[in-house]
Amino acid sequence: MSNQGRRIGLSVRLTLATAPARLYASGMKLQQGQIWKCTNEYVRIVHLERLEVGYKSFKNLKSPEGVHQHTSKKDFCRLLKGAVLLPAGQPGTDKPAKPGLPA
Repeated sequence: MSNQGRRIGLSVRLTLATAPARLYASGMKLQQGQIWKCTNEYVRIVHLERLEVGYKSFKNLKSPEGVHQHTSKKDFCRLLKGAVLLPAGQPGTDKPAKPGLPA
């Protein structure tokens, strides 16, 4: 009977340990060409790979001047924390996409 109790406890611990990973995986979908509005700058995804992201950060959407950078996907997601995805097809506007509606 004690072995059975240990198995149940183990399965509960495994389920709770993997639950946050499933929630995080369903949150953000990165795509090449997306433009994100951070606190004081815009970030456009230029190149997207499995573990690395190439992006361009700039102050003004209408200006081509900006800095190209490469980082890990994990660090890039940290950079985007709190950022707002701009609607696709309207790169020159400052209006963010409405939460809950597809862009």
